[in-house]
Amino acid sequence: MLAHLDKGISLDRFKVLVMPDGLPRLSADQKARLRAFTAGGGIIIRAGKSEPGIVARVEAAAGGPRLSIEPRGHVLGQLTRKPDGRTLILHLLNYDHQVPAGNVKVRLDLNGLVQDLRGWEIKVLSPDAAQPQFTGLSLHGSVGEFTLSQIEHYTVVTLTARPAR
Repeated sequence: MLAHLDKGISLDRFKVLVMPDGLPRLSADQKARLRAFTAGGGIIIRAGKSEPGIVARVEAAAGGPRLSIEPRGHVLGQLTRKPDGRTLILHLLNYDHQVPAGNVKVRLDLNGLVQDLRGWEIKVLSPDAAQPQFTGLSLHGSVGEFTLSQIEHYTVVTLTARPAR
């Protein structure tokens, strides 16, 4: 954190900064940069080393989309959006190459991007399976939930807005 301040890295690309307790005293320049950050709408959260709930606090402060994957472990997710804004692409990577991830529950809260997913088409694609399967699809407001039967290595989920009639 202090290295970013000292190197002159622009803070305006961040929505939230987490500052650990026990930082050395900030210089006048560092304080001024943090004041400018908060004046521009940025949020600073002070947190202890093992403070419970810090991730939830940061996610709530940052707003925007949130992804949760269960069981936690070896599956990572990355959400991207095509420039037209009508298609979202969720990349899911199982980085345990010895054991496929099974019954992966995905919860995608698209708050800030999509207000109502009911008119969206969901597709699952994977180079690992001819017909990748998902079950338990639930689309409610900006939240989509489903379970993928297996992710061997890589799976993509596309969410596409259907054209208005």
